[in-house]
Amino acid sequence: MMKKALKTLLILAISLALLYGVFLWGFVSFLRAAGLGGAGDWACDSLPDPYEIWHINGATVVLVERDGPSSGRDIVGSFVWKAAWDEDLILAAQKPRRDSPDTESVFYAVDVDSGEVFGPMDEAALETFCTEHRRNVANLSWLTLKELEKHY
Repeated sequence: MMKKALKTLLILAISLALLYGVFLWGFVSFLRAAGLGGAGDWACDSLPDPYEIWHINGATVVLVERDGPSSGRDIVGSFVWKAAWDEDLILAAQKPRRDSPDTESVFYAVDVDSGEVFGPMDEAALETFCTEHRRNVANLSWLTLKELEKHY
């Protein structure tokens, strides 16, 4: 009898822990989708529509394709730390983490008209890509996080 009661309590405790975890995950997802993450959050909406760079918290900065007033699909995951764009093309530099050295960056390009994403690319591949798309890497106006934040 005692073993059955302990087994029942153990199953109940595990079920409650799983339920709590699912609830917490759902609540955090809701806050992110609703744009209620925190006072330091911002979105740079100066990019060609429907693309934006979202600063969700200190460790999460992503390039998204906006699909609603406060929702979007990640195009380039965190950590996006600089970007350049014109009406046809968006370039984004991504590091593994905010505190990673810039030398660990990879690059992505997004064709605004088709939505096609190219990358990840190293610096040499980015230069080749830009040459093929009639862009001069030396003339790109990259904006860093601090500069991107001013555009929101």
